[in-house]
Amino acid sequence: MPAPAAAFYDTAIKVLLSTEFMALLDVYGSCYIKIYDDDDVTLAQITMTDPPGSIGTDGSITLTTLAPDASANASGTATYMELYNPDDDLFLTLPIIEGVSAQSGYLVMTSATIVAGQPVAVTGFTIG
Repeated sequence: MPAPAAAFYDTAIKVLLSTEFMALLDVYGSCYIKIYDDDDVTLAQITMTDPPGSIGTDGSITLTTLAPDASANASGTATYMELYNPDDDLFLTLPIIEGVSAQSGYLVMTSATIVAGQPVAVTGFTIG
């Protein structure tokens, strides 16, 4: 059998894992994401509200309830994000790309350019 060209995930397993992950986020309450540049400088921090999002029938998670950062920490080009619980435990890391449509496995921003002191908003992102 040749190697698969793409990953395969059983939908029932994805739904189960996504349900557990969302339950974990609910237990902690106000989780947050940090947005970084290539030099690991924190550009912005955005708090998630509760409930943080929803699970699709395919098992994908869409996180949509994010409070904007009113004042970015630093200027730079956003390249990745990390999701933390309130105890500062890292749960997830995703790369950032520019665009207007959700893309699984990425935090999509209309512009990855962040300016210190300016507001930063993320409307949501999809996992899975």
